[in-house]
Amino acid sequence: FLAMLVAVFIGALGRFIWNKVPAVVVAICVSLVLFATGVLSAGQVLAGLGDPTVILIASLFVIAAGLESTGVTAWAGQVLVQRAAGSESRAYVLLLLLTALATATISVNATVAALLPMTIVVSMRMGLPTSKMLLPMVFASHSSTMLTLLGAPLNVIAASTAADAGYGGIGFFEFAIAG
Repeated sequence: FLAMLVAVFIGALGRFIWNKVPAVVVAICVSLVLFATGVLSAGQVLAGLGDPTVILIASLFVIAAGLESTGVTAWAGQVLVQRAAGSESRAYVLLLLLTALATATISVNATVAALLPMTIVVSMRMGLPTSKMLLPMVFASHSSTMLTLLGAPLNVIAASTAADAGYGGIGFFEFAIAG
């Protein structure tokens, strides 16, 4: 039993490192292998899909994709370039504010996924190396995770765990006190 679990773990880790098979496919295959070998029941395999935390985090990615596909991020990039008016420091400040606002509302992963293409276009339009815009964007997104409950998936998991343990929920802005 233990040897099989270790083999599945090493196999999954190898597939993640190899990076030829998408991580989602590897994760699903691990669940199916554990089900086929009798380690997990069908209910345990499917339990994670109905978890409210998983659904919330998945919906945040849907929102980020919607912002990208509807052109909201492209519009925000155009506004940023216009407001910066050629000033590199103004562009940084506007990008940091936009990133912080987005991270506080749609989570760090979704923000970076949505704003990454926009940031590259903005840096190209302003004639700046992409690294000069991408690094501040990433720092702003990660430092903004502690502003709201939705800032990071771990915040949502912590709030859900606290509520399940009987300690009460964590409010939407309570993370900002520590952050």
